[in-house]
Amino acid sequence: MFIDGKVDDCAMYVFLPYRISLDFVPLPAVRQPPTIIKQSMKEHIVDPKDTMVIECEAKGNPHPIFSWRRNGKYFNVARDSQASMRRRSGTLDIYARNNPEQYEAEYQCIASNEYGSAYSNKIRLQLYRAPVWPREILEPVVVSAGLPLVLSCDPPPGPPKPETYWMSSCKCLIHSSGVSMGVNGDLYFSNVLINDSVADYCCNARFPYKNVIQQKMPVVVKVLSSEYECLQWTTRIFFFCYYLTFFALQKHVLVLTCVTVKLSETLTSSTSTTNCNRFKGSK
Repeated sequence: MFIDGKVDDCAMYVFLPYRISLDFVPLPAVRQPPTIIKQSMKEHIVDPKDTMVIECEAKGNPHPIFSWRRNGKYFNVARDSQASMRRRSGTLDIYARNNPEQYEAEYQCIASNEYGSAYSNKIRLQLYRAPVWPREILEPVVVSAGLPLVLSCDPPPGPPKPETYWMSSCKCLIHSSGVSMGVNGDLYFSNVLINDSVADYCCNARFPYKNVIQQKMPVVVKVLSSEYECLQWTTRIFFFCYYLTFFALQKHVLVLTCVTVKLSETLTSSTSTTNCNRFKGSK
């Protein structure tokens, strides 16, 4: 304040309060039908030893209510002692301590309010089973050079479906020339070479659910360069690996022919024949 051209530092200023209203009217909430925002995969694999969880989340206004179908029919979760649904959610928790196989089925979540309904994908629940490859002794595979060859894999089926690959002497075979793998895991040789003679062709299967790798028993492949060598190798396998049973009609002649190639010394010391006195004469 100026007094006689000077500033009065001791002047007091008094401000009267003035009320300004900041109140506002909120906009009404937008009503909307449900929308699925989270759900399990269509092929849903779970470990029966753990709590089996099937996810289903949805938004909407008002907040939706949830229900489930199992194999196309209404699934009454409240009456199942081993299943429950999470609060304000459609997610299922299944504690299958008894007979978990009964829960392997196709599930579908439904979220509903007064403005409509939303449906999840159809979710196929599958139980994880530890893959087991049968322990078997595979016979050697003998083939002449230049011929095609197929080695079967036959991995455990899963679920989930395994990823297969072949190895030999710690080397992957997919990148080898003239070698390819089918969708079923079998190994195809367009024409085998002498260098393809290996004692440890192994089919491997990786199961991605728990990253488990199983290996089939190795198979021996012997590639022969000539028909003579093939006959010799086949004869050796015949006498040392197989026991054969023959059948013949009564009073008919049964002729057994044995072909040996440079194996006479071995056959004399290791081979015996028995006819049980059946060919001494006819009555």
